[in-house]
Amino acid sequence: TKKATAFLKVAAGAVRGSGSGFVVQAERDELLVATNFHVISPRSVTPEDGPVKVTVVFESGLPDEWERPGEVVAIDAELDLALVRVSKALRLPKPI
Repeated sequence: TKKATAFLKVAAGAVRGSGSGFVVQAERDELLVATNFHVISPRSVTPEDGPVKVTVVFESGLPDEWERPGEVVAIDAELDLALVRVSKALRLPKPI
C-alpha cells in the first residue's frame, strides 16, 4: 500500500498546496491516481493565477523518490473526488 500512495504538489501562480492520493490503476507506463477535488483545486486559486499544475511524487521521502507531472482527467466537486493521470511512469506501483 505504501508504494501506491502518492504525494501531490499543486501550484497556480503564487498559490501552493499539497495533498495525498492513491494509485488505482497502472497500465503500460500510465498511472491513475485518485485524490480529493479540493487537493487539485485549492479555493484560493483565482483565474489570474493561471492554470493549476499538478506534480505527483511517489515513494516520497525515500531514497528512490520520483515525480512526474500529473494531468487532471476527471473531477466530481460535489463528491470531492478527482483522478489524475501520470504518463511515462518510472515504475508501476501495485494499485490499491
